[in-house]
Amino acid sequence: MCTDKLSLKNVDPSVFGASQWPISNVVFVFWRFFWLIWHFVWIYFSIQHELNLGHGWKWLIYMTNHSYFMLTLQSLFFFLVLLYQRIRQPVETKWYHSVVWLLTALSFDTAILVSLLYWTLEYKGVLRVHSIMTHAINSVYVLLDVVLVALPVRPLHMIYTLNYYVFFLVFSITYQLLGGTNSIGEPYIYRALNWNKVGPSLVISSIVICVGVPLVHLFQFACYTCRDCVYRRSYGSGKVKAVDEPIEVKVEAQQSEKLNR
Repeated sequence: MCTDKLSLKNVDPSVFGASQWPISNVVFVFWRFFWLIWHFVWIYFSIQHELNLGHGWKWLIYMTNHSYFMLTLQSLFFFLVLLYQRIRQPVETKWYHSVVWLLTALSFDTAILVSLLYWTLEYKGVLRVHSIMTHAINSVYVLLDVVLVALPVRPLHMIYTLNYYVFFLVFSITYQLLGGTNSIGEPYIYRALNWNKVGPSLVISSIVICVGVPLVHLFQFACYTCRDCVYRRSYGSGKVKAVDEPIEVKVEAQQSEKLNR
């Protein structure tokens, strides 16, 4: 049963092609397209900002940029799957559904975490448009998206975010040990993760791993639960009831509906 809760496959594929709410398909497609263009524009400016500093490749070392890149990929894959399912509706979960679901879980968790960590640990009192877009609007997007889409959220999917954060910690330690510097020449990636000061860095890392990631992911699950509850109260069981049903049950229900017509 635990493996089922970790799985990225056991879900009705129709939830990838529609909103949770009874809104126009045109509106939902426009929503996905708008944010796809928005994220591509800002990821371009983000890379350009690093190039202007003369260290373009260092764009790759920051968690902020990893998170925003995942956000952009999520928007791209979601939009492509949405368009594809306007042409052909699969009856079982495909690999691209799993990719979208994984990126959606990761992008929510990392966007909220990156925003919280930036404003509490890294913000130096200078407000820039770039920082607002990558440390505030990113969180606004994922919060709006989790309310609008029909995808379910599973608590155990937090393991994917934990794996990413552990990977980043190992990377940051290795990078600093090898003499790497950030964009302005300081001997670490983030001031809060300065491994020359092991004690404070370990405390912050432990809090993020043991408290931050679980709480943020449970917050994502709470948003989904509230969305589900409001939908049921407003529209009855409807589509939401089928979100976590086994695929076979959903297919049988669709066939029965066609016969009744």
